[in-house]
Amino acid sequence: MILAGGNMQRVLNASILGISGRQSELIELALTFGFRGLDIEIDELRKRVQSQGFEQARRFLESAKLTVSSFEVPCRYDARDAQSGDDRLELEDRFRIGAAMGASRCYTTVLPASDELPYHQNFEFHRRKLRELAEMAAGHGMQLGVGFLAAASHRKERAFQFIYQPDQLMMLIKTTGAANIGIVLDTWNWYVGGGNLDLILQLRTNEITAIRLADLPAEFDPAVIDESQRLVPGDGGVVDTPAILNHLVEMEYTGPIAVHVGPSAFQGLGVAGPGRDAMVQRIAKALDESFQAAGLTRGGKRLPSKAPANAS
Repeated sequence: MILAGGNMQRVLNASILGISGRQSELIELALTFGFRGLDIEIDELRKRVQSQGFEQARRFLESAKLTVSSFEVPCRYDARDAQSGDDRLELEDRFRIGAAMGASRCYTTVLPASDELPYHQNFEFHRRKLRELAEMAAGHGMQLGVGFLAAASHRKERAFQFIYQPDQLMMLIKTTGAANIGIVLDTWNWYVGGGNLDLILQLRTNEITAIRLADLPAEFDPAVIDESQRLVPGDGGVVDTPAILNHLVEMEYTGPIAVHVGPSAFQGLGVAGPGRDAMVQRIAKALDESFQAAGLTRGGKRLPSKAPANAS
């Protein structure tokens, strides 16, 4: 059976890094560089299940004994497109396959602007939509994570602004009334959206579904910064990753931790652009350094404190 769950698991999400490849290749990358789990592309997996059958589709993951951590829920947030019965059946099928693969978490992203609905109407639309998704996720024993997009470019030339700040997202989640919804804590979006470390340190275990780590340039301008400027943790000096990791340990966070960086994070790794191995090695090294700085093992356990050199 494929492993599920896990404590503070370092996972590889290839798609958010712009890395593609066969499932066997991605599994090999994860194993080579010390990741304990994978975020899966649910639609790609669904197609494989339909063409090959479930047992064949999960064969590589099962043999590698990697945890399947989470997957993105493909969901429209266009108010003009009411979800049909067929849409719901397809979503249910994705949840069913994800759960069968061992995923205990899934996530979706709220769009930060709309051309159809002003803020208050869009808020109510999302409240209902997210509650519906949470109920479907709960039916398969899953937590639903919700993320947001903070960069101003995502809102450019749109008629109505919507959620692009941490406090707005947390309010939306709270009003759904669903017990199995938490945030996707993406540190890059968190800081670009006006959040800070103090606010992160107020979060509790049940409020976080997944972690996405990235740093920012020291003198970033939230009005012009874009996703290409996602830096490897520790490279920008804005996000105190070790402090965040220590907080996660203290509150006994159980869930995936992935790195989500942009092209600038890999400059200098290759003249014609770095290969997949170099990219994954780079983020694995950054995670190792962050965990070490936090006084943690790779598995998120406290390192034993060293005795003084002159101790008897």
